[in-house]
Amino acid sequence: MIEKPQNSNNISYSINYLEKGNEKENKIEYLNKSDNKQIRELYSYDGNKISAKEGIEYAQNFKYHDIRIYNQLSDNLTKSDMHKMARDIIDARNKQSGGKITGIYAIHQRPDGTNKHLHIVYLSNDKKLLDKTGRGNEWQKIRTKIELKYTKNEREREKVIEYYNKALITLKSRLTGTEKIDKFILQHMNKENGKFGLKRALISIEKSKSIKNKKYYIKRLTGRLNSLEKQGIIKKIDENTYKVDLEKFHKMIEERAKEKIEKNILKKEQLILKNKIKNLYNQKSNLYNQQKFNSNLLKTPLLERKTVINKIKFTSIEINQIDKEITKTKLEILDKKLLEKEKISPFKGAEYLLKNTTLSTQQVREITELQLKRLEQLTRKGLVEKKRDVYIVKDKQKFKEYINSQKADKDR
Repeated sequence: MIEKPQNSNNISYSINYLEKGNEKENKIEYLNKSDNKQIRELYSYDGNKISAKEGIEYAQNFKYHDIRIYNQLSDNLTKSDMHKMARDIIDARNKQSGGKITGIYAIHQRPDGTNKHLHIVYLSNDKKLLDKTGRGNEWQKIRTKIELKYTKNEREREKVIEYYNKALITLKSRLTGTEKIDKFILQHMNKENGKFGLKRALISIEKSKSIKNKKYYIKRLTGRLNSLEKQGIIKKIDENTYKVDLEKFHKMIEERAKEKIEKNILKKEQLILKNKIKNLYNQKSNLYNQQKFNSNLLKTPLLERKTVINKIKFTSIEINQIDKEITKTKLEILDKKLLEKEKISPFKGAEYLLKNTTLSTQQVREITELQLKRLEQLTRKGLVEKKRDVYIVKDKQKFKEYINSQKADKDR
């Protein structure tokens, strides 16, 4: 998702533009053609359509504002998706601020429905929060996750991930040891011919103030160079010079970045599913209480027993349906975890649960049995292979296609 600032010194003029455009320019003939003239609609945070006047009146309740334009990479998002995405972006920045930023937004598009994009007016009484939030690599990461949430087409999702790849590489706090070394190689090699001088790199490490454990870092660097040489990405010319295959090196970094963001998405999806299970258990608890209440009503002679018994039966059916949904959701979490990790050991998982949680032995046994049943099913389908007590994904792409299919939904 491309984010651009919108010049907004005059809040009244800016909000008026979001609904009406530049009224002077709209009088020019070519802008009145259907291909060029945009449809502009202004909304409150709740998604209610408002006029520019109403938007200005609302914005005047706040001292400071910040307006930004958002162009998503997919042109296939529905109007409903655009509304949800706008609220998600405002919520994300509000969360960063500790609940002190709100906003209104506009959806602009051509008459044929193409070129949909957002204009968001962030509002706050704290200028420092507006200056500090919605910036840097972490904010770009948040926006990418939001965009992927509404981008369904696989090719378009790949475009979103590719656009994000470069930013992901620069996320220092998120880089692994190997990624840091690869970044160091990238910084110190000749960008045109791919030559990497080890002697020069070692001098750079010795002079560096940010690298504390220099001996260990040098050990990691030489180890990584040997590893890349075995993979055919780097060729050793002499004791101090390496030749990097630029195409292979960049491709490796991009593939790793793509895989990393996919794993982050899978983790987020698992958290959403876990919250869904919590909500289902709460519903189940409420139904049990309702059933208990209805059972007590049977003792009241004034009520028809048949009506109460029917209510109890209906509640039992609802509880059974929730149990099925809970089981299904647990299996979906297992599938996503297996795709993320590429291998899983239910017995090691059971051992961890017994040591680190308050779950009873019976509860852990039930979880393990459910996982084993699903993993054996996946093994019979040829998607997973078993080595001792570890289940390993055979083909990641095929497994990904399967777990997102209707067939998988029926199998769970």
